[in-house]
Amino acid sequence: MKAVLTGVVLVLSAVPAFAQPGMGGSAYYGEYPYVATTPAESYFRGAAEVIKDQGIYNQLTAQAARDLAQANTISIENTRKWIQMYFDMRQLNREERAAERGPRPSLSFLIRSAQEGAPRRLSSYEFDAATGQINWPLALLSEAFAGHRAQLERLFAYRATGPQQAAAFDTFIGIWQGSDRLTDALQNYVAYLPPQQYVAAKRFLQSLAWEAGQPMVAVPQQDRVIGGVPPPPPAGQQEMVSGPPAEKTAERAVRRE
Repeated sequence: MKAVLTGVVLVLSAVPAFAQPGMGGSAYYGEYPYVATTPAESYFRGAAEVIKDQGIYNQLTAQAARDLAQANTISIENTRKWIQMYFDMRQLNREERAAERGPRPSLSFLIRSAQEGAPRRLSSYEFDAATGQINWPLALLSEAFAGHRAQLERLFAYRATGPQQAAAFDTFIGIWQGSDRLTDALQNYVAYLPPQQYVAAKRFLQSLAWEAGQPMVAVPQQDRVIGGVPPPPPAGQQEMVSGPPAEKTAERAVRRE
């Protein structure tokens, strides 16, 4: 009887220890884990563990979502800073280049520089824009340049006195190319010409090519020269064109004698 009472006391004294929750929802007594005493207790403890784990999962999922959003925000901010740094470097580069170049030239300065750098216009004695006649400098009168001179004279004459389409682009290009070829031919004789004449001839060719791009002078139809031959005078005016009547009378008298 004494032994039975001792066993009951030991069981009753152990019940509060079993009722206290342990780590992870389990109770331990000594070296052995707590085991539910009834099926209902086991069911409800299992359901509680499931609910608790679902809450922990939701908490961790929300934390992961917050961490991902924060990482995206940091990535966007880094991209924005990288782009801003790129354009800042470009702006700094432009400012440094502008500082090295100095102030931008004014429009009047650019126009004056272009006019100063352009070849000089030929005088009316050197080049007759109305007829296309060219008075060549001494260094270009050599027979070695005769073919080049004839080509340029023909092009300028046709440009000045030919049909209206004579100022077409092909004629313009032909004059420039002919001037370049004559300049190349002149360079072959640089050792045989005085420096002043060589420089003067080269500048003359540059100005001659420049004249090809200048506005043409309008010439009346009756004064135009086609192919280097002027048109015949109208009927009844041949005596006036040939010379004064008194001179013609004297010439006829001499021939009769």
